[in-house]
Amino acid sequence: DGSSWTAANSVPYVFAEGSSFGTQTAGVVAGGYEPSPARITSVSKFDGTNWTAGTALPTATTFQGGAGIQTAGLQFGGVTPPGAATDATYEFDGSSWTSGGALGTARRGIRGAGLQTAAVGVGGSIPPGTYYANVEEYNGSSWSEVNDLPTSSAWGGISGIQTDALYFGGNAPPGRQATAFGYDGTNWSTRPSMSVAKNSHSFSTAADAAVADAAFSFAGYNGTATIATTEEYTSETSAA
Repeated sequence: DGSSWTAANSVPYVFAEGSSFGTQTAGVVAGGYEPSPARITSVSKFDGTNWTAGTALPTATTFQGGAGIQTAGLQFGGVTPPGAATDATYEFDGSSWTSGGALGTARRGIRGAGLQTAAVGVGGSIPPGTYYANVEEYNGSSWSEVNDLPTSSAWGGISGIQTDALYFGGNAPPGRQATAFGYDGTNWSTRPSMSVAKNSHSFSTAADAAVADAAFSFAGYNGTATIATTEEYTSETSAA
């Protein structure tokens, strides 16, 4: 609620590293992997109180990006069986998935923000150790390469829309990152760094320009342990 956390109903199954999009009262989680670990096609929709099953993904995917709203969402990139990075994009209309335009560069750990018809996909990696600064924009049918991030990064956080986004944290050699960068739809510029360098953290997925100026990050991995840290970003301030 902006100051404290309250327990809510759990997703019906245990999973990690799937895509998500939407808002606190109309969200979607898709794919990921179960503890086995096995990649899954499961999809769940949230109405602010309860979770309901959604139509399964066409392909089991993990480490993918997401963008959009519950009735017009987007999933792209990630890893599919038997373990290769994919360039596939899937569009969601609230009830079913259809194939969209392929990414220019297949990668996992990519992050996404914006709408189904105006999204941005940032960073990513492919094993065994290639990390990307690549940024692509989606217009509802195809992806196009635009200006790169100032540094290579994967598994960071991102909030905002295609013309006003904030990318923060992540991972690339030599380790976890605390850096933050703002995007105006054309260029990237430096923002105040996070107080904790981490990757694989959670973040707001609401496709709203205001979210880029009031983003937050919670949990994640700092290179040694999984952490519960929450940070809020307000305009030019990053505070624990």
